[in-house]
Amino acid sequence: MTLGMLNNHSSRQLDSESGISSSDESGISIKITDGSTMPALVPQTNAGSHPYQISIQSSSDSDINQPQQQQQQQQERRQQLGKPIYTSTVDWLRPIVPDDFLYRQQLAQLRQRKHGITRLSIIDFDNTLFKSPLPNPDLWDQSLIGMLKSTDLGWFQDARTLSWPYLEYTEKHWIESIETLTELESKRSDTLLMLLTGRSHAAYRDIILDLLSRRENLRFDIVILKETPTRQSPLVSQVDFGTLAAATPAPLTFDYKMAVVEDTITAFPEITEIAMWDDRDHQCVKMQDYLDSLHARTSDQIKKVNVYHVLPQTIKMREDNERRLVYDMINEYNARVRSAAVDDGFEENAKSKLPLGSIETNEYTKFTGVFLDSKSRALLQKHIRSP
Repeated sequence: MTLGMLNNHSSRQLDSESGISSSDESGISIKITDGSTMPALVPQTNAGSHPYQISIQSSSDSDINQPQQQQQQQQERRQQLGKPIYTSTVDWLRPIVPDDFLYRQQLAQLRQRKHGITRLSIIDFDNTLFKSPLPNPDLWDQSLIGMLKSTDLGWFQDARTLSWPYLEYTEKHWIESIETLTELESKRSDTLLMLLTGRSHAAYRDIILDLLSRRENLRFDIVILKETPTRQSPLVSQVDFGTLAAATPAPLTFDYKMAVVEDTITAFPEITEIAMWDDRDHQCVKMQDYLDSLHARTSDQIKKVNVYHVLPQTIKMREDNERRLVYDMINEYNARVRSAAVDDGFEENAKSKLPLGSIETNEYTKFTGVFLDSKSRALLQKHIRSP
């Protein structure tokens, strides 16, 4: 196992049948210097289609068995989310300027050729439609995994995590049930089918489009990746983070997805139904709450909203590939820290082996096990009476 630590002068561990043998599970630590469920029927394309079931979790489903206090907290969260993440000001009757968001330009084009759209179906990519590799918990401890998933090391911002040689045998990565769902949804003439992911537009758009192009049955009307890298983007600048974040943190991906929804329903004002599929249960609850509030304030338009929780699936990278990739990411991160120290005038810190803010990895033994063959187990059972 690999342990991860911030280098601040204190280490925190993150969390056979052939005779007698022993086995150690080792790992790596990091140190960073800082100086201080219910089944749901999927909509059918036509009367002859056979619906199948996926696991979902939405706020409306969970209300039934929630204690009164939890219901009250949920109601408060819904009220806080009642304010729009973003109020669409796009005039869809005028041309979209070339330097506007790509997805807006695409929506404007879709308006010209898709008519009678009354449903919006949105499918997430990572571990919903595609078994994206995630940091392997058998290799790294939880602290390091947390940093990998954050923008510090940037597992979801680094194009290598979805590229060869780290991504192999891509045909095995597609989640069949959601593929089937996508195919059914794409055949509905009343539906705008959207792939919407928080992956970086700059890093992943070409990669994801290439992956989709190899699956003839996956035909989305529009594929949208996150074009805005910070909360300072005009797209989410209307969020009152001072009050909202205290009780209900609003991750950028959530903000972005809800803003896309707001734009889309103004681009297609005949939409009355919204359905979303996602693998993260906490995001599903938040999205259901937000869409419920959207339904409440646009009841003259939006009549039905559902968020479906898809049980996440992943395929791990080969261990040698993942180790090489993670160490490369750490070395690149440390190089950025060293460079920043020089730029900020801290030359002495930059000259040290591990400047403040850098990451140090250390291997450690997580557990030691002893395995007994059948003869040894029989001998123990003969002479030692179990309680």
